[in-house]
Amino acid sequence: MKKELLILILINTLVFGNEDLLDNLLGEFAQNSDLSQETKIKNQGHSIIYTRSDLDRMQARNLRDIMKSIPFFTLQESDANFPNFNMIDQKIPFSGSQLRIYIDNHEMTSGIYGSMFAYMGSIELEFIDHIELYLAMPSFEYSSESTQVLIKLHTKVPKRDDGGKVLISQGTYGGNQQSIYLAKALDKFSYFAYISRLDDKKDNPISYGTEVNRDKQTNHFVGTVFNDKHHLLVNALNIKQGLSKNLSIDATSLENESRYNNIQVSYQNNSIDNIVAKVSYQQADDKVISNDDKPFYFDFQANTTINDIYFNVIDKVSTIQVDYVDKIKNNDILLGATMRNKTANYKTYQTNAYQVSTNGYDTQNVYAFYLQNEFNINNNSIFVLSGKYSKIENNGNINDQTLKMFRAGYTYNVEDFNAKLFYYDNPTPIEPYLYSQFFNLSQSLMAEEMKSVVAEIEYNKNNHNLRLVASQCKTENLFYFNTKYMPIPISPYYTFYVSSLDNYNKIVKNKRFTLAHTYDFTPLNRIKTNYFTQSISNSPNGNYTEQGGYLRFLNTLGKFDVFNEVVYRETSLDGKSWFDYSAGVKYRQSKNLSFSIKGENILDRGLKQDIKRFQTSDYVIYNELPSLQFTPIDKRFYGAVEYSF
Repeated sequence: MKKELLILILINTLVFGNEDLLDNLLGEFAQNSDLSQETKIKNQGHSIIYTRSDLDRMQARNLRDIMKSIPFFTLQESDANFPNFNMIDQKIPFSGSQLRIYIDNHEMTSGIYGSMFAYMGSIELEFIDHIELYLAMPSFEYSSESTQVLIKLHTKVPKRDDGGKVLISQGTYGGNQQSIYLAKALDKFSYFAYISRLDDKKDNPISYGTEVNRDKQTNHFVGTVFNDKHHLLVNALNIKQGLSKNLSIDATSLENESRYNNIQVSYQNNSIDNIVAKVSYQQADDKVISNDDKPFYFDFQANTTINDIYFNVIDKVSTIQVDYVDKIKNNDILLGATMRNKTANYKTYQTNAYQVSTNGYDTQNVYAFYLQNEFNINNNSIFVLSGKYSKIENNGNINDQTLKMFRAGYTYNVEDFNAKLFYYDNPTPIEPYLYSQFFNLSQSLMAEEMKSVVAEIEYNKNNHNLRLVASQCKTENLFYFNTKYMPIPISPYYTFYVSSLDNYNKIVKNKRFTLAHTYDFTPLNRIKTNYFTQSISNSPNGNYTEQGGYLRFLNTLGKFDVFNEVVYRETSLDGKSWFDYSAGVKYRQSKNLSFSIKGENILDRGLKQDIKRFQTSDYVIYNELPSLQFTPIDKRFYGAVEYSF
């Protein structure tokens, strides 16, 4: 199979891998005019940049196409069909609030999930110019709350995209997408407007004649109005998605879906010298309907089985952020404060038509104060020292929390060489909904705290870019799923163990190493390779190692763009390994019209996840049934037509 894979890559590369003088000139122009060159500031953190050219030639249609290759992380899918990295447990719908998504400089927020990655982890990318990914804790000017991975999506602007574009796409399983955007620069301001309809059909497994629905339909609007002093953003989502297995014991739910409506309006003002002010308001209406003819679980308080769940929550987030930025001699000073109010109004939360308690929780206030100083030692060296104090106030039976974050680092940069050394102390609280909606916990968990040292070296020479990153992390109070927390006898013959979310009582250690290489053998022909390894000890799963990487070809010949990529992972935890081979070709018939075709996970050797099933009798679970399997990145093909005007 590996030989077949290499042959496929080589054929595509050799057939399309040469180019003429015109392509060289076009490639140099594309690289020199890329907006990401203006936004990659080396001292802000450990970043991965996807340029406009990368996204276009990769035919990156959604965020999954980008996230699946990030070192050290594995893109997975929970039992409720939410995207996730390094899940606490597959049964938890979403546990990724440490992954933050920004559009331009505005954070996309959620009052119950903590991060909009829950609903935007597979968002379409036709409205995006370039992407910045920051691993570890980036500069505090980028993040209002605790962050381990920050995703900055930069929208298209009239400077590059004056006019409009229409896209029509059709794919495997009936999946399809239609989108249009308009961009215009006027005398006093510019605007960008984008609207999309995406029907994301998946390869859904069948459980005893019942389809396990993982499909998702998304209507999306993004609009920006801006000039040098002002930036207004509107982001609106309407999502209907199947909830996969969710709570069903044997994956045969009669009804199992979510309906989600969201709008966020954000505004940034730079009109006062040294002051950057931001305000944001988000409101979402989230409905979940799930019922079955078999019990989901046994409610010990109500002393009955539960097989019908319905909730409707209105969550709102209001944010005010003010930053003072100044230069005093050799010091670049950032002093800022953020106030964020989150509310979760449970209009209805019922099981078997009975109202469920949410621990009295419906409000969270977050106050953050931060100070950062970048001391410019000379033209080539910067030392940064920053700290953040956050106060989290919860109502109901949930305790308040105080978080103290710290970041210190040194960056050395010359023409061909860059070196960084950073220390991070980054505590992360649990998502609010896990108390009020999922676990109904009466106690509060301590924040999970990651302390890490990260060293990075980058070298550029003769069209080669070589990058090495090594780190050592220690995590205290790790959130984990404790399945032996509360044994409860429920009959003379069975003992039921209630699973609960808890803090792990050992310090988990993680050593990481990654090596990345990029070679531009011509301006429009590039090969990127990445290898990483990490060893994890003292975890709830014991000691284990993981390794992986990717190999990516981006080639252009005349009117053809060709893309090949292999993403590989293996782990000693269960002895499994997998790889995902994707490829695509785009033909540019004219300046305004292009046709493309792309395959994802073409050889169907990507990550396989299990859907566990059990046989039930009344409220007693017994006899584990054969598991179903699915791939978070399905094997599928799609074609697209794009027309610019």
